[in-house]
Parts: sequence; C-alpha cells; structure tokens
Amino acid sequence: ERLFARAKWLSSRDRDCRGWVARLDSSHEGPPYAMLGTASGWRVHSQAAQDGILRAIFDRFGVTNRQFVEFGFGYEKEAGDLTDDDMDFVMSGLNTRLLAKRGWSGTYFDAVVSNTQYNVRRAVLSEGNIASQFAAAGVRKDVDYVSIDVDSIDVWLLNGLLRDGFRPRVISCEYNGNFAWDQAVAANATWRKFNWQSMFGGSAAAFDHVARRYGYQLMYLMSYFDLFLVRSDVLAASCDPDTVPTLKQQGNKKLPTKQHMPCTLEDASWMVDVPLMLSGKPVAARHRAARAIVKAGERLAELKKQKLRPTCCRLTGSPICTPETVTSLRAMLSSAEGDA
Repeated sequence: ERLFARAKWLSSRDRDCRGWVARLDSSHEGPPYAMLGTASGWRVHSQAAQDGILRAIFDRFGVTNRQFVEFGFGYEKEAGDLTDDDMDFVMSGLNTRLLAKRGWSGTYFDAVVSNTQYNVRRAVLSEGNIASQFAAAGVRKDVDYVSIDVDSIDVWLLNGLLRDGFRPRVISCEYNGNFAWDQAVAANATWRKFNWQSMFGGSAAAFDHVARRYGYQLMYLMSYFDLFLVRSDVLAASCDPDTVPTLKQQGNKKLPTKQHMPCTLEDASWMVDVPLMLSGKPVAARHRAARAIVKAGERLAELKKQKLRPTCCRLTGSPICTPETVTSLRAMLSSAEGDA
C-alpha cells in the first residue's frame, strides 16, 4: 500500500475533475513530455505508470465485479501451452498483473499460446468475433476493466466489442502517438504483425471517435502508451463530465510524439481514417489517412526544431516515414485530386 501513498488524494470526491486530471499528470509524468518519468509507486508491473493510473481511476470510480480482460502479450514461441516460467515472463509488463495479485479474476487472450492455470485462452481475435470470444470465456458484459494492446487492429477490436453489446466500465488502449489529437487514423481491420515502424494501431483520436459512439468518454491520456476510457454513466457518478479535459486539451501538450522507425509505403497503405471508414467510404478513408501521415510528419519535424518532443526511438532524428514513402503519398494524393 505504501507504493500508492502518493495517489490517495486522487480518490477525492470533488465532482470537478479538472484538478484531479492535472494532479494525475503532475504526480507521475515527471518533466514535460517525459516518456518514463514515473514517480515512485506508480509503476509496479506495468510497462510505465499504468499500475498507478488504474489504481487512481478505480479508487475514484469504484469497482463492481473485480473482473478484467487483457490481450496483446507480444510473446513469440511455438503454439502450445505456456509454462509457469513463461507466464512469469509474459506477465511482467501487463496492465492487469497487479490487479490479479489483488484478488481480481481475469481472462487473457493470445493468438499463439495458452495456459489453463492462468486462464490464457488461445484465440485470434477480430472485429467480428471478439464479443463471442468474450462470451465463451464467461466475461461479464459489464466487466470492470479491459486492456487492449495488440499494435495492429486495436481500434476495430474496440469497435467490435462495443458494437456487439459489451460495456466494460473502464477500458485502456495503447495508442499511436505519431498523430496529433485531431487525426483519427488507424490501421485497417486486416491483421498485420507489429514491425516496430511508425504505422501501427490507432491514434488517440481514432479510439476517441469509436468510444464516443458507444457512450464512453476519454478520462486520461498518458504521454506515450495508453489512454483510459470510462463508461459515461460510471464517469458521471463521480465527475461532472464537462469538467474532464477533452482530447484536444490533453493532447495539445502531449501529441504528436515520434514513435518507432520510419514507415514504408506498405505500412502507410495499411492506414485509414476511422470516421470515413465507419461511414462506408474506404477510398476516401485511405486518402485522408495519407494526408494525415504527411501532415503528421510535418508537425513532428516542426516540433523537433522547437525541441518540444522527445522520441521513444534510438534514432531521434528519424522522420515518421521514409522520404520515398512521403513522395509516393504526395503523388497518390495529387493524382486522386486530378481524377476528381
């Protein structure tokens, strides 16, 4: 419990949540835009400060069934059962490990491996089957917490889960920080393995767009890593929704931030604009995503000049995409405008 002494004030019942979010920022973020400026007690098992953020969120909004689901281990081995030693390794950076230690019950999904003792179920999740997989695993519709981090079709997994009737109280999603707060760009619904290049998963705006369609509100945006969504009725019970800083307000000081290696044209071609894609306009969705990628590169280059954003990559000076990719995207957009 001493590890979370700094977070006790975060359970304040003041319905104005602006100060709560600001204190959450100042308590774990460290210097502005720091990636791992994690104050003591905020990180126990999670990749960064997710342990402490989740503790603060559930202290404020309460728990009901103490059930969680997490998928996206990133573990690579032959298909089969994980040994106990394997599980100790793969759980080392999970958002839910501390919850499990605190007595929560959980379900894990992985595309390759399984483990009966730890309730790791082998399943290739998709937008179309995620809800049925949850149901088959005995997951409650109102499960307290779901963690999404597959660096691929994350936005579409969220969409499928909510579209087909599940309503977790709290959801976290690892997002792509290369895009600004107003660029709702994501990988399309076709699974691709994460290759450590800049085009992966979905932007914060893409997750926010899907979440708002189903009655969720962004509660907190980390610098890098995860964003946290709370179901609107749960949020309203403890916060005035109008006092929660918007994605624009939170994202303006945290986004974009260069992540991973420059993308290729193949990587860039995987991306779509989520609102247009959900409206049944795939061609327009690809074109708008291409414009967003070019614009994101320009924004990041300008921020680099101003020394306002660090990078989580060793190659600090690398652009969002290769020069050849940007040239190809510009040519494609020019041709599309000419055809129109």
